[in-house]
Amino acid sequence: MDEYWTIRQAAEALQVHERTVRRWIAAGRLATVRVARTIRVPRPAVERLALESLRAPRQDAPGGLQAQEPWGAEQEPQSPEVATVPGEDLEHGSGAGPVQIDSTQAGESGAGECRPGDSGKRATKMSETKADVVIQRGLKDVIAGESSICFIDGQKGRLMYCGFDVADLATYSTFEEVAYLLWYGRLPGKIEFEAFLDSFTGSVELPVETVMILRMFPRAATPMEVLRTAVSSLGHWDPDSGCTRLDAVLRKAIRLTARIPLLVTAHQRLRFGAEPIHPLPGKSIAYNFLYTLHGTEPDPTWVRAFDVALILHADHEWNASTFAARVIASTMADMHSGVTGAIGALKGPLHGGANEQVMKMLDEIGDPSKAEAWVKGALAKKVKIPGFGHRVYRTEDPRATILRRYAEALAKEAGEERLYETAREVERVVRENTKVYPNVDFYSGICYRVMKIEPELFTPIFAISRVVGWTAHILEQWGNNRIIRPRAHYTGADDLEYIPLDQRGKTWAHEEDDQEQEPDV
Repeated sequence: MDEYWTIRQAAEALQVHERTVRRWIAAGRLATVRVARTIRVPRPAVERLALESLRAPRQDAPGGLQAQEPWGAEQEPQSPEVATVPGEDLEHGSGAGPVQIDSTQAGESGAGECRPGDSGKRATKMSETKADVVIQRGLKDVIAGESSICFIDGQKGRLMYCGFDVADLATYSTFEEVAYLLWYGRLPGKIEFEAFLDSFTGSVELPVETVMILRMFPRAATPMEVLRTAVSSLGHWDPDSGCTRLDAVLRKAIRLTARIPLLVTAHQRLRFGAEPIHPLPGKSIAYNFLYTLHGTEPDPTWVRAFDVALILHADHEWNASTFAARVIASTMADMHSGVTGAIGALKGPLHGGANEQVMKMLDEIGDPSKAEAWVKGALAKKVKIPGFGHRVYRTEDPRATILRRYAEALAKEAGEERLYETAREVERVVRENTKVYPNVDFYSGICYRVMKIEPELFTPIFAISRVVGWTAHILEQWGNNRIIRPRAHYTGADDLEYIPLDQRGKTWAHEEDDQEQEPDV
C-alpha cells in the first residue's frame, strides 16, 4: 500500500475538492511532507481525517470566549488529529525518526497547561524526546496559512502580486496602483483610480502632535527607532481610531502609506537642524519622499527608479515582519499596532538593512580590481557576503534583476561607474565560487546612494514600501480571522518536586548551576 498520496488522490479519498484539501493543509488539519519538492499527503492522515468526519461533532467547552471579527466568513471548525510521518522522508530533518504532528488547536488553557484542581502535572505526554519530533527551525518551509496576495516561485525566480508578475508591474505600473492592487486584489479602472489618488492627497500632512514628538527624540535615536515610535503615535490622532469597519481600516492603510515617508524625511531633516518640508499635493509618494528629503525638485529619473524600488519591496509573502503583523492582527489588535510590530521585526539586522551592509562592503573594497581578492578572502574565512542568498529563492531574486538595470543607468548618469563595476565584479566572483545568487538588497543600495540618500535611511525606505504589504495582510487576516497560536515542543524537566525555600541547599537543583557561565557575545 502506497504510504503517501498526492493532493488529488487525497481529495478523491475524502470525496472533496482539491481546494478543500489545500485549505485543510493550510489550517493544520492535514499533515504533509515534501518529497523531491512535491507536497505529498500521508495516507494514514487522510484515513484518520475520514474517520474523524464520521464521529459526532466536538462540543466546545461551556463559557468559552469567541473572538469578534469585523468581517469575513464563519470559521470552519478544527478537528483534532495526530498524524505520524516518517522523519527520514522529510526534505529537511533527515534521519530524525518518526514525527508526531499534533494539529489540535489549543487555547490559552488548552492541553498541557495547569488548571485549577489539577495535580500540577502536565497533561501532555512527557515521554517524548527530541527524536520524536522534527522541528523546522525558523518555521522553514512550514505552510502556516493561505493568502491570495503574493506568490513566490523560488525555483524559477518569479514574484507575483495578486497574479501579476512583478516584472510587468515594475515596467508599466506605479507604486500607488500596486497599493490598490494589494488592498483590493485587482487593478483599478481609470475613474476609481483617480478617486483613489485623491484619497492620498488628503492624507499627506503629518499631525502637529506627531511632529512635536519627532522634535523630542534624542539625537542618538536611530531612524528605525524613531519610525517605530512615531507610527505608534499616529494611531492616537487617526480620525478613525477605534473603528474596525472595512472602509475605516482602508482609510488607515492609506494614511499610513502616505505618512510614513513623511515621518522618515521630517526626522532626517530635524536631525541635521533643518525644518520639515510640506509635501506637494498631487505628486506621487516617490516624488514627495525625494522632495521632502532634499528640499528641491527631484530628477525624474530618480523618481521613476525610486518608484520601481517601492514596487519591488511592496510585499514578499509571509516574511518575518509580515508574519508578525498578521499575528498581532489575529488578536484583533488595531492596524497601527500591527504595523508598529512589523516595523520592530524589520528593524532586526537579519531582516532589514542588508543593503546598508552592501554599501559598507563596496566602500571597503573601493575598486573593481580589488573585488576578487576581497571576496575570496571573505569566503575563505566563511564570512557571509551581504546582499547574497535568500530563504526562498534558489535562483536569482527577480527584484535584483530589475534593480541591476536601474543601478547601472543611475550610476552612469551620476558618474558612479566605479561603484557599479565593483558590485558587478563582486557578483561575478561570488557566483563563480558559490551557488549563491544576489538578492534585492545587493543593487538597491547603489540606487539610493546615487539619489543622495544616507545609508541609515535604507531600512526605513523598506518600511515605506512594505507598509502596503503589511496592511494588505492585516486586511486579509481580518477577512477570515483565527488567532494565530502555534504550539511548542517541550524539552524541559518533568515532575520536579517543589522544595520549600528554607530547605533548599546551594546545589539542590543542578550541579552546573554553580559553574561560571560564559558570556553570550
